[in-house]
Amino acid sequence: MALVDSTRKQADKHRQMLLFRERQGLVSVVNLTLQCVLDRTTGDIDPEPILLEIADVVQDTLEEIRGRIPRTVLTPVSPVDVDVKVPISVPHAPSAAERVPNNVLAEILRYIAAHRPGKGSSLKSLVDASHVCHRWRAVALANSFLWTSVVLPSLGEMRAISTLLSRSGSQPLCVKVSLLAASPDLRDLVLSVLAEHMGHIKKLTLFHDSNFGPWPERQLLESRAPILEELVLESAQDIVLPLQLFGGQPPPKLRRLTVNAVGRLPYACPGLSNLQGLVILNPVDCFSVDQVKDFLRLCPRLGHLSVLNKLLGAPKGVAHADNELRGLRQLDLREGTGTTYILMPPTLRMFNFVDIPIIHMRNSSASTTAFIAKELSGLKYLFFLRSSGRQGLIILRDGRDCERIYSQLIDSGIDLQLKRVLSMASQLVDLALWEYITADDLSALFAGPMPVLRTLTIFVRDEDDILIQIPAQGLRIFEAAKRTRAELHCPALETLCFTSQAPLPEPDVISPATRCPALSATAIQAFVQGSIVYGKGGSRLPMLIMDSVRFAERFAGPEVESLRKNFSGIVMQ
Repeated sequence: MALVDSTRKQADKHRQMLLFRERQGLVSVVNLTLQCVLDRTTGDIDPEPILLEIADVVQDTLEEIRGRIPRTVLTPVSPVDVDVKVPISVPHAPSAAERVPNNVLAEILRYIAAHRPGKGSSLKSLVDASHVCHRWRAVALANSFLWTSVVLPSLGEMRAISTLLSRSGSQPLCVKVSLLAASPDLRDLVLSVLAEHMGHIKKLTLFHDSNFGPWPERQLLESRAPILEELVLESAQDIVLPLQLFGGQPPPKLRRLTVNAVGRLPYACPGLSNLQGLVILNPVDCFSVDQVKDFLRLCPRLGHLSVLNKLLGAPKGVAHADNELRGLRQLDLREGTGTTYILMPPTLRMFNFVDIPIIHMRNSSASTTAFIAKELSGLKYLFFLRSSGRQGLIILRDGRDCERIYSQLIDSGIDLQLKRVLSMASQLVDLALWEYITADDLSALFAGPMPVLRTLTIFVRDEDDILIQIPAQGLRIFEAAKRTRAELHCPALETLCFTSQAPLPEPDVISPATRCPALSATAIQAFVQGSIVYGKGGSRLPMLIMDSVRFAERFAGPEVESLRKNFSGIVMQ
């Protein structure tokens, strides 16, 4: 009798786990179906009716099974192991869901894989969805393009790396693996499996600590990599790259390399000859102009260099005008809060004599702000970020003497630097605002017309759960515009963009899984109709871009349909 009870308990536990997987997969689809890009499906399919049908079918299915799921099953459980085989007892999909074409279902699964909702591996939601039923699993495993982005942040998931990489077939792969705290045996296993797939890895990111000795990835990077475009190697120690990188065969498509320290590059390595972007992560080392010249000699095609610190030994005077740095198209520097990190005036003055189109100043101090505003106004292009307290600006001046302004975390009034820029509001061509702008700031910003403004971007944070579903009243900027009754006159406006992507992401910060905050279409419409004045004549309507931001309402619902009348088109990306 005890054996029978034990068997029944195991069967009930197994059935509850299956229901949990079914619910998790279906919930993901309910939340994400309204955002999936169905125009990528093949065949003559009208996407919107199918979109609505899928949403209705999945919602009905959820309601059917909701009452059958014990409350204890709804508590969080450990991630489903990707090697788990779906038992034959797993039910088939509900009959109504069978009407959804396989190619549409594949696109929904593609969206789940690409957007990585929640925390953990990028494949967790896709794996959960593939465990809903036999049909969903068959579609997931039959489409190798679904498994082309592999992120393995934990040791447990690494044990399934061979299975995951094999599912991609010969599709180009993007792989991010953290070997932090991994045992030597597990590390060697992962690296050997990766080496087998280097022939179709497009982007490779590796992280490890300093416990492995010199260069544990040698076995991996001596493999040939015919399609590798980007390589990120981050370690807690300085590592010398092997001279015969990739077996002495330069990866023909390698364009971007990120490493820890400047002194650890093999200056005779042919594998770096095609580099166009180089990022040095170590913020402690200071770099000399001569070292930058070495980069350019090592990488003759280098156009983007991030050294994330000041440059030492920068010459003074116009004699520097014919220097070898002219080959750079973009230079990133970073300034910390300590006195040792303050950018030296000779470094800044150098930019008056160097024709580098774009310069990024990160975390700049107030003294640097004043120096740039006073002495570097003649720069062709300049990105500038000042983070003093909770205020910051990024300013770009282009060759037409127009300004592009990005304001970030302004919550204590417009400072003198912003007022100086606003005095040129009539020449603004690109304006981007963080969500936390006050009513006073907005009123001052909209005080005068912006006749040549073409792009208005509003950044939406996605770090807090409260912003995953933004209510109808919308963002603070919407409320500020409503209270001040301020109007932005921009007759040349071409694009209004809402985005959750940072304007200048730090290259040395590992970005978490991107979540997609939701904005109310009703709030956007109220903001557009009450706060922005632009051309109203047919073709002059601007484009609305939702970049990693979705509508809180259904995409084809009446609120969005009403919003369409204010724009020439709506782009979800």
